[in-house]
Amino acid sequence: MYVGTLNNIFRVTYGGAYQLFSGSLTNMAFADGPASVARFRYVSGLERDGAGYLYVADAYNYRIRRVSPSGTAATLWAAHMEMSMASAPTHSWGV
Repeated sequence: MYVGTLNNIFRVTYGGAYQLFSGSLTNMAFADGPASVARFRYVSGLERDGAGYLYVADAYNYRIRRVSPSGTAATLWAAHMEMSMASAPTHSWGV
């Protein structure tokens, strides 16, 4: 199972153990790349396909991202214009 937080994605086992899968524990930003380099800014939705890729709604970066089974993040879609934080959605949305 995978759980998204503000700036990262954790892999969680059914036994309750968890580890950082992709992103940063302390830095909210934007960066595509390997798991240790990838940065997110409010992960608000996750979906997993049959090949093990995660599709991530990265809300405040205004992007849909694909994360490989190894944790590498790549942008699939990006908005052409950013909203202000005041007008950004306050509820979770998904892919």
